[in-house]
Amino acid sequence: MRKYGFFVFLLSFLSPLLAIARSGTVQWQHTFSDPAELGWAVAVSDQVYVGSLSGALYAIQAQSGLPAWGFNATDSLIFPATISEGSIYFTSRDGHLYALDSSTGNKLWSFEVEAWASSPVVNGSVVYVGSLDFSLYAVNASTGLKLWSFPTQRALFSSPAIYKNIVYITSMDQTLYAIDAGSHESLWSVNLEGFGSSPVVARDSVYVGLQEGEVFAFNATNGKLLWEFSADVSFQIPVLEKDRVLVFGSNDTLFALDDLSGEEKWQLNTSSYFLLAPSVFNSTLYLPVPSALVAFDLETKEELWTCRLQGTVSTAPVIRDGLIYVVYDFTLYAIKSDSL
Repeated sequence: MRKYGFFVFLLSFLSPLLAIARSGTVQWQHTFSDPAELGWAVAVSDQVYVGSLSGALYAIQAQSGLPAWGFNATDSLIFPATISEGSIYFTSRDGHLYALDSSTGNKLWSFEVEAWASSPVVNGSVVYVGSLDFSLYAVNASTGLKLWSFPTQRALFSSPAIYKNIVYITSMDQTLYAIDAGSHESLWSVNLEGFGSSPVVARDSVYVGLQEGEVFAFNATNGKLLWEFSADVSFQIPVLEKDRVLVFGSNDTLFALDDLSGEEKWQLNTSSYFLLAPSVFNSTLYLPVPSALVAFDLETKEELWTCRLQGTVSTAPVIRDGLIYVVYDFTLYAIKSDSL
């Protein structure tokens, strides 16, 4: 297996033409005039949305890279938006939850609390989002009216996950909560003894990574611990891919764990620690590193290609309809690859 460090060494001496021939290729790029940092990107079939710390939300045409519309919120847009049923939902730092028409950018409603601390998640007709006021909120997706709130002991920086009408969320009180979405009563809670990532739920299991170096799997129904994996690193949000749980560690290593047992399957040293969850599609990992986007085959652990870009990565790659969207500094790139 080629080592990533050696790959980067070779890459620095390759000509731009050779690099392009061996890599994904840029379909288009759009540079923003916004002087503030661009913090996230999400995509649907026809548009890509980019949020800025200036409070601006940009909609870009997915196939051409041309502007579609813009919207100015009242404060920084830190947490990624969610798109559902023709609406885009996002929060601003000053406590507004917005709903816009995703095609036109017209404001549908806003709901205000003290301060939001996570990305909203939509399930059916309800928007769920965590707040700095220690509460999880459920808001009507059509009207913006509060349905209920659930109190915890500390701020909620994680995004909720919904599975079989149960809402799962971690709090800075070091607890994982399971809340009945209908009665909004606690079904169970588990003390994590550490600060947990946003939970990921699948196949009747809840997966959480901890800054303190553990990954936990719990039974989604009763909260029983299924397995625990420990390493001397901080872990980010788990990603489920086939029968594997993928987690990035602070030692620049991607760990692949068996989803049923927690047994380590393999490690991949990427030589670049990425603070957000990795982007995975069709057994391919897309990893943004300084001045390049690298694709790894998760079956062979080999690099598939690299695409040279300019600047420092600002967002996790977003994969939609055969294109990879990623922001470096003030530029949104759309990248085409044979691996998609």
